[in-house]
Amino acid sequence: MRFVLLLLISGCLLFATDDSVAWQQQKSPEEGITVWTEAGSAFDKVRVEADINAPLLPLLALLQDPAEQLNWFPYLKKVEMIKRLSPTQTLVHIQTGSAWLVKARDAITLFTVSQPGAGVIDIEMQNRPDAIPELKGFKRVQTSFGHWQLTALPGCKTRTRFEAGSQWGGAIPQWLADKSNVDVAIETIVNLGQWAPAHYRNYQPYDFLQVPAVHEKCD
Repeated sequence: MRFVLLLLISGCLLFATDDSVAWQQQKSPEEGITVWTEAGSAFDKVRVEADINAPLLPLLALLQDPAEQLNWFPYLKKVEMIKRLSPTQTLVHIQTGSAWLVKARDAITLFTVSQPGAGVIDIEMQNRPDAIPELKGFKRVQTSFGHWQLTALPGCKTRTRFEAGSQWGGAIPQWLADKSNVDVAIETIVNLGQWAPAHYRNYQPYDFLQVPAVHEKCD
């Protein structure tokens, strides 16, 4: 059984202060993909990283397009923006399909974009399970964590890091959720690495963010 944890939805940002202790590198599923996991008392977290052939700011715009997410994020059924709170914050409703013996999940996520440096974009994702009433046929995810970090590289590439984890709730054992979360995070980065190079040119950089010098001449 391989049901998606909705990794796009997530809760509070929980970075470890010492990666060498907290995060343990795992076997790479394929060349160019690096995977770490971190054990937790409530749930494990996963981090997946790869270099993607797309400039920083167009890649960010692609990531935030609900219509595109179904093309690269596994098992999504529907993604809908509830409200744009500001240029840097959006509230999004995400639904996953159901699987054998597993009730479909949904979640409400607040996405917050920041640019701590010209060449770095952070996307913090905070779970907002009470933002809208629960829907019939879906079990609302109550506890989750997630974060994207995009770093500009030479050659119009972007180092893309995705971190996530959650409790699915219901009768799903946590060990199964943790294992599936790793699989879904890997598939997400692999799919994005294949989709983004062919589609990022459809997106314009946000005018409130700074174009990194290393990407000023990217088309």
